[in-house]
Amino acid sequence: MAEELIRQGFHASWPLDETQFDLVATNGKNSFRVQVKSTSKPIRDSGTRYHFNITHGNSKKAGYTLLDCDFLVCVALDKRRFWVIPIDEIKSTSSSIKILPNKFGKYSKYEGRWDLMA
Repeated sequence: MAEELIRQGFHASWPLDETQFDLVATNGKNSFRVQVKSTSKPIRDSGTRYHFNITHGNSKKAGYTLLDCDFLVCVALDKRRFWVIPIDEIKSTSSSIKILPNKFGKYSKYEGRWDLMA
């Protein structure tokens, strides 16, 4: 993920203490807290879609909010596809999201949207 941030023109760094985000992406003007979720391959139950678990915590799972991070970046490892989703677009009560790898799903419009971190 850090490699892709660098490829997109960002500086990538890791937090030094325990946080709810994985990386900090800096573009020279702004810094963004990024939580990364990945999956190795799509599910083929009713069509092809990627499934991402989007909670944190050990015993009591909680969804991410703006208090935790600014962006959720979902990575499909099999095809190196990235969805850059502003965290306020995801309901904090959701434990997972499913992304259709086409232009019709709710989160499909965020594929490759690194420009949202401008």
